[in-house]
Amino acid sequence: MKKYLLIFAVAVSAIAFNSCKPKNNPDNPDNPDKPSTPEVTFQIAVTDITATTAKVSVTPSSESAFYYFDIIAAEYISEYSSDSAMVQDYVDYYEEMVEEYNKETGSHYSFFDEFVSQGTDGLEYESLSPSTEYYAFAACLDTTDNHVYGKVTKVSFTTDEVQNVQFSLTATPTDTCVIFTPNNNSITFLQDYMDTDTLNAYIVANGFTNAEQYFQAYMEYVGQMLVYYGYTLDDMAISGPFYISYTDQYVTPGRPFTLMAQAYTGGVFNSNFVSVAFDIPAASGAPAVKKGQLNQQMKLKKAKKVQKADMKVIRK
Repeated sequence: MKKYLLIFAVAVSAIAFNSCKPKNNPDNPDNPDKPSTPEVTFQIAVTDITATTAKVSVTPSSESAFYYFDIIAAEYISEYSSDSAMVQDYVDYYEEMVEEYNKETGSHYSFFDEFVSQGTDGLEYESLSPSTEYYAFAACLDTTDNHVYGKVTKVSFTTDEVQNVQFSLTATPTDTCVIFTPNNNSITFLQDYMDTDTLNAYIVANGFTNAEQYFQAYMEYVGQMLVYYGYTLDDMAISGPFYISYTDQYVTPGRPFTLMAQAYTGGVFNSNFVSVAFDIPAASGAPAVKKGQLNQQMKLKKAKKVQKADMKVIRK
């Protein structure tokens, strides 16, 4: 029921079993809590684990059982009096969020359709923290009142460390733009550019010793601004070739520019700093030099459904 499409690298898997009893037995209305079928067991597999992603798959022993599954950072487990209380907190929180979203937007999303599972289900999580222990969990859900009951199945997994990479960019001038090509299209990175003379003046004025210090400080500032809108620098990181047009509003024809870039994954810089000089051909009617502006080609990724793990962190 959950509709997420992401891509992950191969890692390890973990499998666990637990059980809960189906409620609301239509065959025995005098004792609805007494199961008319065997206990439902859950098999949870966590695979394709990287520094910031993981894939969770849940398979119940009964195709008719309704259940809720998710992940939580291990550090938050101690905040709950029991595993059931933890799962109920998730359910109550997202049920409320769906209601609020529908009121604000006039939509008609259903908590049942978006968050309740039946049969084999799975979710590919992203934006996880590197080198962090998480638990994937599942529990039966009484859909008449969204009440969690029975034992909670939990599987522990730990995200990988962020691996440092060698990063470089090659600049190729054309008649209309400069194309920048990374040495590896799978590397995600942050980048910005500035008039070279203006950049050097900024470095001196702010007490930095080089462009790398300026770039990282500026990106930290940008990251703080993004938080207000519910984004992170990881959302702004790009991969693959990109270009800067000679008619871009933030370039000045006839001036030297400097592109700054560095690999960024899971909230940390994980490569060498790259600085590439390039020129903008002279032209008439040159606009004024813009200072400290983000490259317009470095656009935020399209808004995705907020992953439940991220929402839990925001809530905390």
